[in-house]
Amino acid sequence: MNKIFAREPIFDLSKQLFAYQFYYRNLKGVFPVDLKELSLHGEPEQVLSIDDLLHVNLTIVNVMPKDVENFAAWFSPDDVIVEISDMALQTTSENIAHLTHLKSQGFKIVLNYEDIDDVQMFKSTDFVKVDTLVVTPADIEKLKRQTIAYDIKLIATQVHNRFQFEQCEKLGVDLVQGFFFLEREDNENKKSIPSSKMSYMQLMSEISKPELNIDSLQKIFETDPALSFLLFKFINNPMVNKSYKISSIRHALNYLGELMVKRFVAIISMAGLNSDKPNELLNLSLSRAKFCELLNADTDSKNDAMSAFLVGLFSLIDVILEKDIAELLSSLKLDDKIIKALANKEGEFWDLLGAAKAIEAANWKRIIEMSKELGLSQASMFENYRRAVKWQNEMTEAVSHMYPVTRPTPVSKKPTQSRQRSTGQTQ
Repeated sequence: MNKIFAREPIFDLSKQLFAYQFYYRNLKGVFPVDLKELSLHGEPEQVLSIDDLLHVNLTIVNVMPKDVENFAAWFSPDDVIVEISDMALQTTSENIAHLTHLKSQGFKIVLNYEDIDDVQMFKSTDFVKVDTLVVTPADIEKLKRQTIAYDIKLIATQVHNRFQFEQCEKLGVDLVQGFFFLEREDNENKKSIPSSKMSYMQLMSEISKPELNIDSLQKIFETDPALSFLLFKFINNPMVNKSYKISSIRHALNYLGELMVKRFVAIISMAGLNSDKPNELLNLSLSRAKFCELLNADTDSKNDAMSAFLVGLFSLIDVILEKDIAELLSSLKLDDKIIKALANKEGEFWDLLGAAKAIEAANWKRIIEMSKELGLSQASMFENYRRAVKWQNEMTEAVSHMYPVTRPTPVSKKPTQSRQRSTGQTQ
């Protein structure tokens, strides 16, 4: 299926993930969601399933007014918030009719500030998006006064740095959309890594070595009861191990095998280091890691798969620990190719990471360029992206007790054909 797609996170002001904005494009240009090709259910060769990308998170899907009538047949209001584009191109009566129809189906509605040409539209609206690069603070204050009686929440978009986020806090918007959380605070460089996180840095150092030393790893786990607990929880999770009950550290490490041990250590280490940061930093680190590994294999490169994985994994460690990337990498004694990619921003691994960032940012022009540079089709790149996010979802779920993620309250309790849920500008 010749389609490209991306997702952008939306947070509340406490930096907890509220939902994802789903972007959907074809290779010929930009167009809104085609409901005949996009679904949460994913029937083979009929629709593009977004379940792997969005998992159990709320999703904002952008549609044109002409598609509204059929929307409820494809999606559940428990999963999807509807953003309607170009409402201003319709007459006021048509606008109201479209909104009323969706509301009657139990859906929450998002409109863009520039598309609202009649205050009557507020009666059927739940969220209003304001572009922080276009809308002034005075506009936002006026909008807040207009919408206060309708219990409408404001979503600020294009929030890609800390200053913009702080401005949104001052203006009193409810939600922010963008990659502001990827910006590191330079004035924090001199902070030392907290002692509570040093065990994770030790583990990172061990898996970064060319040859894995099981004895050294075992000692680290044995001296940290919390880490040992996490190891047993992970290894005995049905998603990881359906056959054997593991009861000793040595048995667990041997059972996993070298590559899986390294990946497991990477996951719990990044989760521990990121414990006081937005969960989306961890999600991006893991999806980048798997994407770089998969892309590396597709390029017929002779580079080590684990090195490609570590490039993606460590790509945000400076943001997570608020320290200089070169300093952190030197303390881990990584392979020169990894340091070249992350500290010097050059080399084969840097290209792989660049492809991941282009997809995350929905930078369609850059994606086309990276496809040519890597000698890969865009279709294969996006299939690897889908697989990487699916893997990230599975891994974060397997260790979710480390950083519990709560889904926002469902937008509707209306019974639907919703899928069965499982339990459990970038930098």
